[in-house]
Amino acid sequence: MIAMTRRTTRHIIHALSCEKPITRSGLVRSLLPEIDAALQAGHTIKTIWERIHQQETTLSYRVFWLALKRLRAKESKSTAPANGEKGPTHGALPQDIRTSEFDPLANVKEAEATRSGFHYRGTEDLEELVHGRKNNHGKQKRRTN
Repeated sequence: MIAMTRRTTRHIIHALSCEKPITRSGLVRSLLPEIDAALQAGHTIKTIWERIHQQETTLSYRVFWLALKRLRAKESKSTAPANGEKGPTHGALPQDIRTSEFDPLANVKEAEATRSGFHYRGTEDLEELVHGRKNNHGKQKRRTN
């Protein structure tokens, strides 16, 4: 009895999957693989809609475009890391990386060391560089008698 019910249910679900979707967004969702293939072939969204609109006169371009946009957003969310993680956690790092000292500016220091050309670091006094005079920044030199 249960096996017969499962077979009947599967048959009903299979028949339902072959029917045309009731909602307009469901129609776009069911055509998504074909839409992607047409886009890959170089067709525009407008051209794809025009072909669909010949059969489905109730589907406006705006509704088609919004449904496609929402499906793309949902698709990109589903490929994001689970549990709201943004990347590997500290526990996921290999042991040798965790034990060494972490230097957040290591890549900047390496780039500075290998950079070619003139480098003005801004550490020298402009007065001394341009005019050759040493500026003591308001400090007077001590006189010894």
